[in-house]
Amino acid sequence: MKLDRDPDGLVVGEVDTGECRQLVASVMVGYEGHRGWVNYLAVDPEYQRQGFGRVLVEHAEQWLRERGCPKLNLQVRSSNTRVIGFYEKLGYTQDAVVSLGKRF
Repeated sequence: MKLDRDPDGLVVGEVDTGECRQLVASVMVGYEGHRGWVNYLAVDPEYQRQGFGRVLVEHAEQWLRERGCPKLNLQVRSSNTRVIGFYEKLGYTQDAVVSLGKRF
């Protein structure tokens, strides 16, 4: 769906295995005119702690800055302390908000 609506907001990380290019990381970025969002940052466990996540976050931040975005939001499950720590090392802080949702 992201490719149909906003292909520039889907970013992937690949490695050259010698035989082919292998997808090892991805992130979706969006901006609705008020806040930017980072969704579904993922790095293959075999490639974690090698800088792929940091590079994708930095790319997402730059993508949003280029569009005049004043603030980036993202959501992490409160139980996912490892990922919260990852974002905190990149300068993110927890906002005092409640996230609500409704599935259709």
